Amino acid sequence: LSSDDDPQVRLQVASTLGELTDSRASAALAALLMNAGANEFQFAAAMSSMTRDTVNDVLVAVLAGSGNSPPETRLIEALLNQAASWGNDQALETLLARVVESREGRYETWQFAAVGSLLDSLDRQKKSLESLIRESDGALGGRLAHLNQLFAAGRKLASDPVAAVAQRQAALRVVGRDLAHAAQDLDLLDSLLTPQTDPELQQSALTMFGRSRSNDVADRLLARWSSLGPDRKSELLDVLFSRPAWRERLVQSLRDGDFDVGELDASRRQQLLDQASQGLRGEITRLLSASVDANRQAVIERFQNAVEQPGESSRGRELFSRLCAQCHKLGGVGHEVGPDLAALTDKSPESLLTAILDPNRAVERKFIAYVAQTRAGQTFSGLLASETGNSITLLAPEGREQVLLRADVEELVSTRKSAMPEGLEQGLTSQDFADLIAHVRSNVPLPRRKEFPGNSPRVITAAADGSLSLRSTDCEIYGTTLALEEGYQNLGYWSSLDDHAVWTVESPQAGRYRVSFDWACDESCARNVWRLESPQGTITGKVISTVDWDHYQQADVGELPLRKGKQRIVMRAAQRVQGAMIDLRSIRLTPVVE
Repeated sequence: LSSDDDPQVRLQVASTLGELTDSRASAALAALLMNAGANEFQFAAAMSSMTRDTVNDVLVAVLAGSGNSPPETRLIEALLNQAASWGNDQALETLLARVVESREGRYETWQFAAVGSLLDSLDRQKKSLESLIRESDGALGGRLAHLNQLFAAGRKLASDPVAAVAQRQAALRVVGRDLAHAAQDLDLLDSLLTPQTDPELQQSALTMFGRSRSNDVADRLLARWSSLGPDRKSELLDVLFSRPAWRERLVQSLRDGDFDVGELDASRRQQLLDQASQGLRGEITRLLSASVDANRQAVIERFQNAVEQPGESSRGRELFSRLCAQCHKLGGVGHEVGPDLAALTDKSPESLLTAILDPNRAVERKFIAYVAQTRAGQTFSGLLASETGNSITLLAPEGREQVLLRADVEELVSTRKSAMPEGLEQGLTSQDFADLIAHVRSNVPLPRRKEFPGNSPRVITAAADGSLSLRSTDCEIYGTTLALEEGYQNLGYWSSLDDHAVWTVESPQAGRYRVSFDWACDESCARNVWRLESPQGTITGKVISTVDWDHYQQADVGELPLRKGKQRIVMRAAQRVQGAMIDLRSIRLTPVVE
């Protein structure tokens, strides 16, 4: 029945064999495992039917059934994990006898994968290879001692530039696992984080860095940051965030100014805050909010009256063609290099002016500029449009593509800045910016303000103590589902990514303001991430449950920088909402006394 044509019959057999202790049952389980193919249910049922006492018999049958052919990697990994978790030395010795067997000093990819899986299993059990050797009987200890040869072979293959990428990836599974050669292995992993290396190998190297416990890892990865593409940077941050000591090293880099806070998106900033110790949380909040270039802010303030001036779209079109069309396309004019202007989440005049004059305030990682230096001495710059195993493609203004072979690239460095240059204001007037903004807004879909009984947007002025009270009845309401619930006087049904509320405030002084929410949130919807924006900065946080939607609480949630004078404060979800984000009655901004 273990080879019956009906998959339901095979599944039932796999589930039943666990009740039997006969050696024939172990052979049948082995057959079901080897023939499972893509049938995950059959594979899982057969694995769950094994016991600590039968796993060795199943292993013997699997290896016998494989003959001289390599056994299936997934199956060997699963059996090794199971034997290790049960502490079955006999089963481990049976399997390792095959795994550590080389052919003229060479190992196959499945052998590296199997040992890597065993070491991963030990990590999950908080055990080391050395402790397993000490605790094992003589036969297993001898097999484990032979792993040194496999480690050396893996190190050699992983660093071989002419070997196939898949082979090198398999070999990397054991690099960094040999404590006797830990520093050498870290050097090898480090050497793979270069522009000349296939991106899949870079990814595997980052994964193995994450397996290490060396304090040296964070410094090595931060030193490689600027030479990696957007996808690898995200994976590098995953590694840094995985251990407290590495996160603290990232915070130190933020503190020293070696790492640009703009490289962290809203979710990463929130993750850094959530995982920080209580003592560091206040400092991290200040570091994350201090992302405004004072010089650029002065330029924005110099042209701030452009927001209030009426603009002429036809004149703005001429300015767009001359200044922006090399990298943006709008109204059928220009090139699609930079962000799609129609897709901007905030198309207010204030936001557009800030984006034009301070392009580095908030930059998606894919729009960071890179500079490539070739071995022939040529220099190319642009967005990192794509990567393959053999080449990288830079996208320059006017959509010009430059394809460079990895073997020809001497160095690839991120500028850490937007491909859009600063200094666009040179030779322009406030009226020019008013015209340019009018042209952009006339060619993109603008959100329509929603109207509700009791909602009357107004300019909010400060109380006697300098505080600003942002009530739900005083804001502009936008988005698919957001609404003012008149009976509760709160902003509710905050469920869509385009939902946002905008308050116009007149701040009596520039500086930091303590932010307090008056809100309710049901337990089932807690932990959605909100974002509060001003022209001077942004803060994010997770919505905390108040038990249910009928119980309101007031609490401080952070500090937000404001400039002096009129400005817009925007509240929105920082990522896709699960359920409903919040019922918000008001936000209070109170000047922080330094």
